[in-house]
Amino acid sequence: MQFRSSHIFREGKQVADALANYGAASSDLIWWDLAPPFIDRQFQRDRSGMPNFRFR
Repeated sequence: MQFRSSHIFREGKQVADALANYGAASSDLIWWDLAPPFIDRQFQRDRSGMPNFRFR
């Protein structure tokens, strides 16, 4: 039996990453009652389990 395996890196927890980046770049205290609009796309990707590819 022969098989071939490859690994594709998947960035997990995109919402947490986006919020952390926002917080690190902001000097103000911000409180949201609803999810901020800038994480909508990441939330949908995380929720659906779609991979996120990062090219360097």
